[in-house]
Amino acid sequence: MDKKLYQNFRKPVGFGGRAVLKSMNQGHKPLRDWLFSAIDFGASNEILDVGCGSGALIADFVKNTSAEKIDGMDFSEESVKASKKMNKKELGKRVNIYQADITKTDFDNYEYDTITACETVYFWPDVKAAFKEVYRILKPGGRFIIILEECDKASDEMTHIIDGMVIYSKEELTSWLTEEGFSCKCHFADNPHWLMVEASK
Repeated sequence: MDKKLYQNFRKPVGFGGRAVLKSMNQGHKPLRDWLFSAIDFGASNEILDVGCGSGALIADFVKNTSAEKIDGMDFSEESVKASKKMNKKELGKRVNIYQADITKTDFDNYEYDTITACETVYFWPDVKAAFKEVYRILKPGGRFIIILEECDKASDEMTHIIDGMVIYSKEELTSWLTEEGFSCKCHFADNPHWLMVEASK
C-alpha cells in the first residue's frame, strides 16, 4: 500500500477511501466488541459517534441499544456516504449522519448523553478544541468514550506514513479531558496498546 493510499485512513476519498473504509469496518470490530463488553449503554438515549467512518459502530448501537437517537458525524464525504448506506433502514428514523468538524458543530448544548470516538482522535487537528465542543454538547452526567487501538507513543510507525496523525498517551488525553471538566476512568484490554477512556461530565 503506497503512502497516498494510507492518507485515506485520515480522510477517505474516492475508490481508495472506500477500500480503506471497508478494511477499517472489519479491522475495528474487535475494538467495537470490547466497547460493548466494557460499557453499559442501557441508559443511553441520545448517542453521537464522532468520526463514524463507514457507520459500523452506529449499526452496533442500533442493534444493541434502545436509544431513540443515534447520530454519526464525519468530516469525510466518503465516510458519510458509506455510513448512510450501511444504516439506510434507520436513516431519518433513529439514525442521522452529518458531515461536520467536531471542533465546531451546529448541535445544541446538552444534546447527547453519550458520545463516542473510535480510532479517530489521532486525526483531530485541535484535540483540545474538540474536547471543549464535546463537553458543550454533552448532557450533565453524560459520557464521552474514546477507543484507541494505539496509545503507545513509541509505536509511531504509522505517524510517519499518514500525514497529520498523532498518537496520544493516556496521560495526555486524561489531562486535557480533566482540564475541560471531565472525570476520567480508563479501561484496558489484554492488548497493551489498546486504550478506552470513559470521561464523565
